[in-house]
Amino acid sequence: MQKARRIVIDLEMNPVSKGLKTVRANLSREIIEIGASMIDEQNKIVDEFHCFVKPDFNTCIVPFITNLTGISYCDVVSAVSLEKALDQLERWIEYDCETLVYSWSSADLQQMTKECEYKGIHIPPNMAHWIDFQSEYYKVMDIDSTCRQLSLHKAAEQFGIIMDERKAHSALYDAKITAELLIPILNGDYREQREYLRKTTEAELEDHSFTLGDACGNVLKQFLLQMQMPEGPVIAH
Repeated sequence: MQKARRIVIDLEMNPVSKGLKTVRANLSREIIEIGASMIDEQNKIVDEFHCFVKPDFNTCIVPFITNLTGISYCDVVSAVSLEKALDQLERWIEYDCETLVYSWSSADLQQMTKECEYKGIHIPPNMAHWIDFQSEYYKVMDIDSTCRQLSLHKAAEQFGIIMDERKAHSALYDAKITAELLIPILNGDYREQREYLRKTTEAELEDHSFTLGDACGNVLKQFLLQMQMPEGPVIAH
């Protein structure tokens, strides 16, 4: 039996224009960039997909998003619509292959579902099975569920994956980092790292130097970033 293809997806979004109050009541943000990495049956990254998407409900990329992602309106003004971008993504994945789509947290799936519903776009059938990898990471790594906002950056650090801050929040780069983090979960290499992290945590607790801030990583920073934002395992084998 053929193993399912694994696709890791990351999205970047831009707020809907404040002047479009009716739209904003139903859709606060729009997808402006899609990045994806493909993992084969040998648990190796074998291909990548990238596409900018032209927003329908804003004629600019707000400064906060440009500062965060590096995306400017010049990048999206001549880009394809979301419908065409998803058509390209569907063909890249291939029609006749069972696919599991992973993303860090459920936010990307929620955005995709809400935006496609509002715009009358059908989500491609080979993107029907989404997995919240952040949630599964907590389960597999036996991390306290009270720290639900563990960032991709912090999780990658736990496996020695050093992120380039200059590239962070690029959809393709974040998809690649997420894929690199997923691979040791898929092939079983996570067990040794999980044991190491458990022993390290116990040692820090005994030394009384381990704080809630250490446990939850970048939670406060992520919360503050969200507050600044303009409105806008099922690890299957």
